[in-house]
Amino acid sequence: MIHKMTKKGTTKKINNDVIRYEKTDDYLAAIITDGASCERYGKEGAEVTSQASLTFINKHFEDMMTMDEKEIGSILLEEVKYQMQKVLKEHAEEAGCTFALALYCYTSQELLIMSLGDTVIYGLHQGVWQVNLSPIRFQRSQTYLTTSKHPIIQTQKIKHPSGMILATDGFYECLKFQNLSVMHQVNTLDRFINSLQPQDDCSYIRLDF
Repeated sequence: MIHKMTKKGTTKKINNDVIRYEKTDDYLAAIITDGASCERYGKEGAEVTSQASLTFINKHFEDMMTMDEKEIGSILLEEVKYQMQKVLKEHAEEAGCTFALALYCYTSQELLIMSLGDTVIYGLHQGVWQVNLSPIRFQRSQTYLTTSKHPIIQTQKIKHPSGMILATDGFYECLKFQNLSVMHQVNTLDRFINSLQPQDDCSYIRLDF
């Protein structure tokens, strides 16, 4: 099952979150990107990052599943930066975003996850939802965005996953003080989010394997 939801924040003029996924015979890839509101072209950066990442995965899927995950993160980010320069040209430096990505290989039943910035990735472990990759809070863009000079990408590989949720910081803030059991049923989760009035954009994509 793949389920996604996005909700514009009450203080936002536009929704800066972008959710995309791709399924092939070999893999399932999903990415959620959040254009930084402090960046003039954050939404555009989120769009380019999501598309560039899926294109990169399509070309290098087999290598990504065998390489060291930290090395993969660095190479992927270099490709994202290259594509942002190519597409956005002089605006690329003002197009920072954060992202969370998941790549699942059907053959090996192995999952690669990575995140940059204050996105969050939850995993379903023995029927209980837990945080797998925690958000890194804002640090004046030094380590936080795709446009940062020295961004810190978190990576992890998981064997035989059962479920994952990739989400933006707006989603994390909505769920921070809630019992995560609300995430078991997507209808319940969506109703809960819709009952709130989050100031920030609130988005997630759930993958069940």
